[in-house]
Amino acid sequence: MKRIYIAIGAFAVVAVVIVAMPARVFAMFVDQYGISLLDTRGTVWNGSAEVIAPSINVGRLHWRFKAQSLLSATLQYELSVDNPALRLEGTITKKFAHSDFAAQATIEPSLVNSVLLHYGIKIGGRFQVDDVELRVGSGNTIQSLTGTVNWEGGTTRYRLENQSRVVTLPAAIGELSLSSNEVLLTAVDMNNNNLLQIRLEVQTGVAHVALSQYLLEQAELPTQEPVDANEYALTVSQQLAL
Repeated sequence: MKRIYIAIGAFAVVAVVIVAMPARVFAMFVDQYGISLLDTRGTVWNGSAEVIAPSINVGRLHWRFKAQSLLSATLQYELSVDNPALRLEGTITKKFAHSDFAAQATIEPSLVNSVLLHYGIKIGGRFQVDDVELRVGSGNTIQSLTGTVNWEGGTTRYRLENQSRVVTLPAAIGELSLSSNEVLLTAVDMNNNNLLQIRLEVQTGVAHVALSQYLLEQAELPTQEPVDANEYALTVSQQLAL
C-alpha cells in the first residue's frame, strides 16, 4: 500500500510540474522554424507570447490547449493573434505521424508593406486568407496545403529606374496549393485573367514570382516581347530569409 501512495504522489508531482510548465518552454519548439517567442506568459497549456518571424513582428500569439483532444490521442491548441494589422484564428493539431494547421486571417496592407518596402513597393488593400489547411510530416516536410488568398486591390506605388510610379491594380483571387514540395500561389482577377504565380521552393527558400502580360500592362511595366495577356511574361526570383 505504501508503494501505491508513493506512486500516486510521484504522479501528482509530475502532473503539477507539467501543468505549470512555463510558456517559455513552448518557445523551444518553434525556434527550429526561425520563429522567436518573446515576453512569454502563462504555461505551455494556456499562455501568450510576442511572435517574431523573419523580418516581421507578427504580434501577440495566444494559445489554449483543448483537453478533449486527448480522447482522440492528439494534442490540439486553439490559436489567435492580437495585432492591429493581423487578425488570425486557427488550430494546430499534433498527431503521431504529422501535424495539422488550420486557420483564417485578415491582413492589413501595413503588415505586408513592412516586407515589400525593402523592394521599393507599397500596396493598398487588405488580404483575406480563408480555409488554410496545412499538414507537416516527419522531418518538417509539407505533405499538403490548401487555402485561398483574396486581395482587395487598390493603389500601388513602386520605384523603377529611380522613378516613383503610382498605379491602380485590380482585386485578386488566389489559390494555395502544393506541387513537388513547392508552395504555389496562383492569382487571377475577377474576370479570371491571370495575374501572377508565386512558387516557393520549400527546401531552399527561393521564391519565383511570375507576372502575366495582363498584370504588367496594368502596372504600366515595360516588356521586351509582348505576349498573350494570360501568359506569364516576366519571372523574378528572390532568396527569402526563412
